[in-house]
Amino acid sequence: MALSEENTRALAKLEERHKERVLATSAYDESGAPIMTPERLRVACSEHGGYTQPALNDRLYLHFAGYRRIENLEPFTGLRALWLDSNGLSELRGLSHLAELRCLFLQQNLLTRLTGLEGLAQLTTLNVSSNNLTSLEGLAALPALTTLHASKNALAGAGALLPLRACASLAHLDVGDNELPGDGDNSVLGALGEVPRLRNLVLKGNPVCRDTKHYRKTALTALPRLRYLDDRPVFTAERAAVDAWAAGGAEAERAAIAATEEAKRSAARAGQERFAAWAEGVREKRRAELAALNAERAGAGLPAVTELPAKRHVQYTTASTRFVTEAMVLARTAEAAEAAYRAGSLLPGEAAGAAEGARFTVDGIVGEDGVEAARDGGSEGGVGRWGGGGGGGRKGAHGGGLPAGARGAGARGCARGRG
Repeated sequence: MALSEENTRALAKLEERHKERVLATSAYDESGAPIMTPERLRVACSEHGGYTQPALNDRLYLHFAGYRRIENLEPFTGLRALWLDSNGLSELRGLSHLAELRCLFLQQNLLTRLTGLEGLAQLTTLNVSSNNLTSLEGLAALPALTTLHASKNALAGAGALLPLRACASLAHLDVGDNELPGDGDNSVLGALGEVPRLRNLVLKGNPVCRDTKHYRKTALTALPRLRYLDDRPVFTAERAAVDAWAAGGAEAERAAIAATEEAKRSAARAGQERFAAWAEGVREKRRAELAALNAERAGAGLPAVTELPAKRHVQYTTASTRFVTEAMVLARTAEAAEAAYRAGSLLPGEAAGAAEGARFTVDGIVGEDGVEAARDGGSEGGVGRWGGGGGGGRKGAHGGGLPAGARGAGARGCARGRG
C-alpha cells in the first residue's frame, strides 16, 4: 500500500534522525570515552525537548553521558542551566563564554580544582558535590554566587575554606561529609565566619562536629548571622540562649531560656485577655440590640423576647459572589411570599404572582419592601396562575422602583394573564 505524502515525510524525518543518532554516537576518544561532538549535543537537545538551533536553548542536559572533556559548547550562548553531573570530567574548560549561565551542576565527577569558571559572572548556583576537591580556590570568579554545594569532597582544613571570603553574595553553603577538623582555636568556624552573607550552613559529617565541645552553640556563636545550621533552623529563642551562654555560661543560658518561656506565657495571657475583652464587648452589643428590639416591640404592642432573631449567614460556594447573592434574594422573596400567604395578608393569586416574579428575576426584587412588591405583583396581574390570570404585577410590568430583571418578569406575567 502506498504511503501518503504526510507519512512519507514523517518516515524520512525518522530516518534522518536515526542517521544523526548513529553519527552522533560513533565518536570516541582513544580511551573509549564519548566525545562531546556537535551531533551529540544536537541529539541531547532533541531528546530533552530542546531546539536544534543551539542558541535557542536555555538549558542543556549532558549528565550520565561519560564525557571526559567539555567542548563544542560555543554556539550555546543562551544557556541558563547546564547539567554535566555524573560524567568523568577532571577539569573545567570551554565554559567562559556562557555569560548568561545561572545554574551549573557538576556533582559526581573527577574534579580536583575549580579553575575555568572565569566569565560566569551571573552564576548563582554551583553544585560540585562528590568530587575530589581539596580546595575551593577559583570561586572568586563568581561574584553572584549565592548557593554552593560542595559536600563529599576532600576539604581537609580551614585553608580550603578561605577562598569563600571572596564570595560576597554566598548565603547557602553545604560542605558536609568532608574532612574539616575540629581544633582548639576553631579555625574552621572562624574561616566560615568571614563569609559576609552566610545564612544557611551544612557542616554535619565533618570531624569538627564531633571534636568541638558544645558544637552547635559554639558554631552559632562564631556565626551570628546564621539562620539554619545542619538539620534545623535557628529560632529566636535558641539565638537568645546561645548569646547568653557565650556571655555568661550555662547559668546565663538557663536564665535566658526561663525569660523566653515567661515572655511566651505573658503573650498567651495577653491574647486571652484581649479575647475576653472582645467577647464581653460582643455580649454588651447584643444586650443593647435586644433592649432596643424589645422597646420597638413594646411600642407596637408586642410581647418582649429574650433572644435576638437568628442571623442568616452567607454560605460561600465556588460560584461567583453575584450568583450567591442572586440565589439568596430569590430564596428570600419566595419565603416572604409564602409567609405572607400563610398569614393571610396575600391572596392565592398574589402569592402566585410573587413566586412567578421571583422565578424570573435575576437581579432580585427584595428592595425596601419586598412583601409589598410581591403583593403588587399579584394584585396587578389579576388572579394569577391559580385563577387563570398573570403574575408579575404593577411594579414588575411598569418598573416601579424594581430592577430590569423584575420588570421583565412582570411583563411576562401580565402576558400570561391576558392569555
